Amino acid sequence: MNIVQVNLFDTQGGAARIAGDITVAATAAGHQVVTFAHRKSSSDSNVIALPFPGRSDFAKLMQHQQRHGYFDLFSAALLPMIDHDAFRKADIVHLHCINGGYFSYYLLPFLATKKLIWTFHDPLAITAQCLYPHRCNHWQKHYCSECPIDKNSGGPKLKRDTVQRIKEDVLRMLDFTVVVPSKWMENIAHEGIY
Repeated sequence: MNIVQVNLFDTQGGAARIAGDITVAATAAGHQVVTFAHRKSSSDSNVIALPFPGRSDFAKLMQHQQRHGYFDLFSAALLPMIDHDAFRKADIVHLHCINGGYFSYYLLPFLATKKLIWTFHDPLAITAQCLYPHRCNHWQKHYCSECPIDKNSGGPKLKRDTVQRIKEDVLRMLDFTVVVPSKWMENIAHEGIY
């Protein structure tokens, strides 16, 4: 079986360690594993870097996204992966941490042409950039439009409600399997999967 994993980092953080453990176990079982990482720091030939495209039109999209408070919508860093031979041969695509500005929810339908597994290491897949909602439930009721963080922030007002509605629409049309590493994340996933 051919497995493709996608993660922000190849070696740093808990998600990278889990992806690494999956790679070791799957390889030992005779499967082929390729990991696409936005930030590659290892020399592992089975890890392929996914930097931001150097083209000026992509840079303008990212600037527009940041200036107008959108996130996780316009990045084109995954486009080379979709055109890569490893993706074409993949039986399974396994997503890990997709935050960090390199991922676009608009590309999820293309990834879901393969069997799609997504490990929710944190709530970012279903919230509007909220890593730890704690006692706040605005992500469930108001699409994060009343985020308490924004009230104290001096930065650009994020379009949290718009982004979360787009995420919801995209996720509703996908057939994918969610995996969670903790009971806390399982509870959040059950509350937030559209």
